[in-house]
Amino acid sequence: KMLLSMQSSVERYPSSFRRWAVGMAGEVYPPKEIVVLGEQAFEKAAQIQQKYIPAKVMMASTKEMNDFPLTAGKPITDETLIYICVNYACQLPVREAAEV
Repeated sequence: KMLLSMQSSVERYPSSFRRWAVGMAGEVYPPKEIVVLGEQAFEKAAQIQQKYIPAKVMMASTKEMNDFPLTAGKPITDETLIYICVNYACQLPVREAAEV
């Protein structure tokens, strides 16, 4: 409701209401959650970081981490897997950073 009440002001004066605009953008385009798990997790995460991906959260680990919602239930296998998620709902994993 707060974002809707500010909509006309943000549209008229976007540079004056930058934080509100960012909040609105986050509602329309939620951040991507990228989880990289496996032996080469840090190397593949570094490859992903070389490309600009706005509004993202990234986690990488070489061992199972069930204490965090993004990594819980995702096993470490022989392959390094990359999960792309939105609101904790993940697509099937990919294997290469270029696929992200």
